[in-house]
Amino acid sequence: MMVLYKNRVCFLWFIAVGLLLMSCEHPKIFSPAENVEQFTANEIVPALIKMHITGGFAGLNQKMVVRQDGAIEFSDNFPYGHSRSDVLSQAELNDLNEAFLNNRFLVLDDNYLTPNVADFIYYEISYQSSDVHKTVFADYSAAPPSLRKVIDVLNAHIAALNRNGLDLQLSMSSDSLHLNQTVGLHLRATNTSEQPIELKFQDSQRFNFIAYRPIEAASVDQRQNVST
Repeated sequence: MMVLYKNRVCFLWFIAVGLLLMSCEHPKIFSPAENVEQFTANEIVPALIKMHITGGFAGLNQKMVVRQDGAIEFSDNFPYGHSRSDVLSQAELNDLNEAFLNNRFLVLDDNYLTPNVADFIYYEISYQSSDVHKTVFADYSAAPPSLRKVIDVLNAHIAALNRNGLDLQLSMSSDSLHLNQTVGLHLRATNTSEQPIELKFQDSQRFNFIAYRPIEAASVDQRQNVST
């Protein structure tokens, strides 16, 4: 058993063979011991909430996913920035559900956008419960008060993740692959919370990469997904 303490890092090495590796989605790899659930290779926990934040002067590209088991993942300027993850308590998950239901998210319009304005921050928010699915695209200024409350709740969880989550950063030993060559993937996980985190290595963890041949060898439309 290994324990990761604050300011100490855990190095995980993976070897992948394939095409040029461009980006990586980080699933929930580590979680507090009391919240760990075992998943089979074919079982993926569906997303309950998704939020994609774009725009602004800095060109934001942030993604947050809350899954139905309470796993929460946040990527800042994905895939070139950092990712953080945590597990919400059942009470926190219930509060999130109530924030969407109490603010009547499912009956909101699909779009709330301020016309003819540049550099606004835009929120694309999706919520799925049972067989009901709803996506709303908005900027904060045009959003009605009920939608602003939802955005505020989600942003509060992002702020909490930045204080208390795992900071995941992926680097590669090479940015291209030739015949019979391999590339080393270096995943650094930093504990940003005050509490130690017990590491649980689950079977069949999946890392998905977007890979494509250089433009001179193939068109961008020939992109394909490579899973390891």
